[in-house]
Amino acid sequence: MASSESAPYTLTVRGVPVLSGLYVSDRQPTSYELRFATDQGGTTAYWIATRNPAAPTPEQIRDGDDSDGIPASAGGGQAVIAPGTQPAIAVVPLAPSTVYYNFIVQQAADGTGWSNVASVAGQTLADP
Repeated sequence: MASSESAPYTLTVRGVPVLSGLYVSDRQPTSYELRFATDQGGTTAYWIATRNPAAPTPEQIRDGDDSDGIPASAGGGQAVIAPGTQPAIAVVPLAPSTVYYNFIVQQAADGTGWSNVASVAGQTLADP
């Protein structure tokens, strides 16, 4: 007769991250800040600011391009250490009195998937 043993264990299944709460703050003539929250840490969030309102793919955002494959006005990546509200992203340099469309996406911890593409419009202030 075969014997069997059992022991408790924890299995964590993580899907793709979910971004929320994206907004623009601290508007200046040539910059502003992006703020967002996520439900997962341990990966990277990528963002762009562009004058093109069409949503790019996650790969285009990662590469710093808009939906037409043209380099965005500004872009970059930010490490996401833990879930929750993330540190502000300084979006610079931008033209004064201009509307920009901001897109952000977070890579899944396993490197094979992407979060939702979160977006928000932001406008710089006029030159003083």
